[in-house]
Amino acid sequence: MVFLLRTLKNILKAATEGPVRLFYPEVCQICLDSTALPLQGFVCEACQRGIMPVQAPFCHRCGLPFEGEIHQAFQCPNCHDVRLFFVSSRSACVANTLMLDMLHRYKYANARWLEPLFERLMGAALFNDRFIDTWDVVLPVPLYSVRQRERGYNQSAFLAQSMAARLKLPCPEGVLKRVAHTPSQTMLSRKERAVNMAKAFEVVDVETISNRRVLLIDDVFTTGATVNECARVCMCAGAQSVHVWTLARGLGVMGT
Repeated sequence: MVFLLRTLKNILKAATEGPVRLFYPEVCQICLDSTALPLQGFVCEACQRGIMPVQAPFCHRCGLPFEGEIHQAFQCPNCHDVRLFFVSSRSACVANTLMLDMLHRYKYANARWLEPLFERLMGAALFNDRFIDTWDVVLPVPLYSVRQRERGYNQSAFLAQSMAARLKLPCPEGVLKRVAHTPSQTMLSRKERAVNMAKAFEVVDVETISNRRVLLIDDVFTTGATVNECARVCMCAGAQSVHVWTLARGLGVMGT
């Protein structure tokens, strides 16, 4: 019986990995030169060295990294200029050129082969969060329904489900909904993004987050406008607190 189960497992593994290896040979999809395996997200070790982890010191509120010798918890001046509805935000990696390129491929070119790498980066970097084991439910930042149908998946939902599984927490679907299609925010300032995000989200399942501690997960924190608006509607719906995890962190300040 054990042999049969093991054989079935190997058959299923071969069936799922076969198409991936057909379309993505074991070659790094960044440099197109070195060997890279599926579990590496098809990104070789040399290219992965270009990924910059967010390291201390960083603002204990928004997660913006700083240089220098700062050994105590601090809140950066940028956070004093805006009203934040989340308790803290942590990010795994700096949104440098390499990370932004990978995220762009993932979001707009269906590069789902990157998922094992993204999951590993988030898990390795963020499970030392000082608030670990204090949450009740994990929620992804939702996509607008039309955009999700066009793309076929929500990248933040994958990250949220992966982290929820590691944390052994529920990650229910449809609790937080994006109710407005917002224009691209690439060229917008922090204040313009906040206006752009206003009333873009609503909680449609209040009971799930009422008096609960929410861990909100997104792919990238640029100025914080998106996650802050999500946190605001969660708090208005009765959440006890909201914390944020993202894969990548832009180095722009909160107030710009």
